[in-house]
Amino acid sequence: MRNTRNIKAYPQIRALRGGTFICLMLGLLICFNTIARASTEDLQTKISEKGSEIELLEQEIASYQEQLTTIGAEKQTLESAVKTLDITAKKFSADIQLTQRKISGTERIIDELASNITTKGEQIKQNKEALAISMQSVREIDDTSLIEIILANEKLSDIWNTMESIRQFQNGVNQHVTVLKALRTDFENTKLAQEDERKKLLALKNTLSDQKTIVVQNKSAKDTLLKETKNKESNYTALV
Repeated sequence: MRNTRNIKAYPQIRALRGGTFICLMLGLLICFNTIARASTEDLQTKISEKGSEIELLEQEIASYQEQLTTIGAEKQTLESAVKTLDITAKKFSADIQLTQRKISGTERIIDELASNITTKGEQIKQNKEALAISMQSVREIDDTSLIEIILANEKLSDIWNTMESIRQFQNGVNQHVTVLKALRTDFENTKLAQEDERKKLLALKNTLSDQKTIVVQNKSAKDTLLKETKNKESNYTALV
């Protein structure tokens, strides 16, 4: 004979006839998705802000490059040579600022991704715990026969409502499984994205180091030029 404990437990399911448990579970899923979506939107906003700063610097660098191209097409004089070095120094300075902005932006992205990884890890944990409870309830429902369902309800309408509640409950569990799989995939993709950003950060820092070296070399070249020519056009012409 079947274990009759399920008959005693079944009023809990009947109490959920209105879909209370399903609504609660779906509410949790919506909450998780909202948190993830808000975090992503916040990250995109910060990236856009950095993108605007970077765009302005790129325009400034392009302007310096145009000036250098124009001067390069003119007759070479001491004045043009000094002007070239001055503009080049400004361009290098802007290059450094651009790289620093990119480094700052990349570091922010890495921090945000780290936060997202932590959040997603917690979401996975909570979803696994909730799913375990749900699966236990599903097993208890599966152990309940149609006869027991009929005996546990006084009216025919109650029986149909109970059956509908079971269907909704099982659908909710299936949705929970789908969400958990998506969270795990998102979690792994976020970790990969963070690793890519770390590689970008390392490359940017190497670039910054090289740019600072070039700035020093450019200043040294200007000092040497002025020293050798004694700031006189005739001396410059002799050197050329």
